[in-house]
Amino acid sequence: FAGGHGANFPCAAAMLIRVEIPVDAAGIDALLRNAFGRDDEADLVQQLREDGLLTLGIVATDEEGGVVGYAAFSPVDVAGEDRQWVGLAPLAVEESLRRQGLAEKLVYEGLDALNEFGYAAVVVLGDMPRVTAAHIDRLAAAFMEAAPEPAAVVPVQDGRYGNPVLLNLRRLGADIAQLRGDHGAGPLLRGRADVLTIPGDAATGLDIDTPDMLAALR
Repeated sequence: FAGGHGANFPCAAAMLIRVEIPVDAAGIDALLRNAFGRDDEADLVQQLREDGLLTLGIVATDEEGGVVGYAAFSPVDVAGEDRQWVGLAPLAVEESLRRQGLAEKLVYEGLDALNEFGYAAVVVLGDMPRVTAAHIDRLAAAFMEAAPEPAAVVPVQDGRYGNPVLLNLRRLGADIAQLRGDHGAGPLLRGRADVLTIPGDAATGLDIDTPDMLAALR
């Protein structure tokens, strides 16, 4: 992720947020290379597009049509099966426009579209350095084995919600779109009878927010 989010977006009137079209490719490529300072994300999007694996791309363009923000969604297999899950990555905003809410608007535009198309979940990389693929597999297995389908699957340890959390877009799409700021989904989930909890561990409760915290952990 290269960008930021916030409650206000003062330059919204000058922006158009929409699904990407072929003419945007060069602008997306340039934005990703500049925003991340490397080629990896731009190369990833190019490869996804060439392989027909770019589920959805959302762009923000300025008054002149230049790409100043981008969010990409691509398929995620669960235990080798297509369960209508997608991953969000990369997400980028031009440096001069960060911390004005543009990244937030890109994500919500994507979530709205994915919800309309019936996608079940979006996977997002986070700041949980000891979470492994096995943790994700347990969330997915619990979700797929549950009946009826839960609104979310949440790891819990010592009575506290942990991460990562699986949120069901079919159940929570509209509610997720109302979340603002860096508050997480806790307020959205607490008190709901259709939230499935599974045992957490030390990894699901370890949240690293700064480089210093990560260095101390190592």
